[in-house]
Amino acid sequence: MTAESLNARLIAQLDALERAVSTAPADGLNHRPQADKWSAHDHVAHLACYHERFLERIRGILSADRPGFRRYRAEEDPEWPAWQRLTTGEALDRLRALRRKLIDGVASLTGSQLERVGVHPVFGPLTIPQWIDFFLFHEGHHAYVVITLAWRGDAGGSSA
Repeated sequence: MTAESLNARLIAQLDALERAVSTAPADGLNHRPQADKWSAHDHVAHLACYHERFLERIRGILSADRPGFRRYRAEEDPEWPAWQRLTTGEALDRLRALRRKLIDGVASLTGSQLERVGVHPVFGPLTIPQWIDFFLFHEGHHAYVVITLAWRGDAGGSSA
């Protein structure tokens, strides 16, 4: 897989999330299906925050030999509450800026850099393209939840 192919996917996927947010009813973004569940806004803030953490992981993979990483949990991230307090517009602005850094960074990687490995606690050794695949699948999941929460007002049965 080339950096060009990865960049195309990184560029396109975020558009769907932005469309979902921009077409949500006014009250849809902050609706919580249950008191202990995230709102659509929280999912957007999480994706922005997770971009920062993911960039840190990529830097770690590029600077160390096969670094290992713990599973990321927003609730364990001391910076998560500050991200959660942003407005949805602020979270999207930060998300766009961080995505640009990710896109530019991936585009600059050489073939040998793309093959560098970081160790995921569940999936084991992953090359940078595999990490990006995982990242995009994770993001897609949250974009789907944003749509179900913002457009319907709840996550319902989680099936389409």
